[in-house]
Amino acid sequence: MIYRKLSLVELKDYEFVVSPVAKEILSQRFIEILSGLSVARDNYL
Repeated sequence: MIYRKLSLVELKDYEFVVSPVAKEILSQRFIEILSGLSVARDNYL
C-alpha cells in the first residue's frame, strides 16, 4: 500500500472540512439503518 505523506496544514484542513460533514453523514446513515432494521423486524414479526 502506498501512503502519501500529508503536511500538517493539509491534514488540519482535511479534518476541519471533512470531520463535521462525515460525522453528520454517518449519524444520519446510522439512524436510517437502525430505523430500517426496526421496520424490517416489525414486518418480519
